Amino acid sequence: PAATRRTERLLPVGRTVHLVTDPTQDVRDRYGRLLAYVYTPGRKGPTGSVNYSLVASGHAKVYVYGGVRFRHAVPFFKAQHRARKAGRGLWGPPCR
Repeated sequence: PAATRRTERLLPVGRTVHLVTDPTQDVRDRYGRLLAYVYTPGRKGPTGSVNYSLVASGHAKVYVYGGVRFRHAVPFFKAQHRARKAGRGLWGPPCR
């Protein structure tokens, strides 16, 4: 629920977004879900994505499927480490 609320704040209904797929990954996962970085207007780069924001705030966890790291894995893992160290989101109470 907390991750949903955070995402709704970042992406309110009607918000324009730009989706960017990662050439190192499939476009869809085995369940048919689109795999893409989500950007709002004026944002770019690995740390400008909504995906990164969710990881940095502790509302999402980095996941690497099949051992093939995605293009922006390094900054995402660093953001996750900082969130975990700070006890943010799923790394803090009551989750830990």
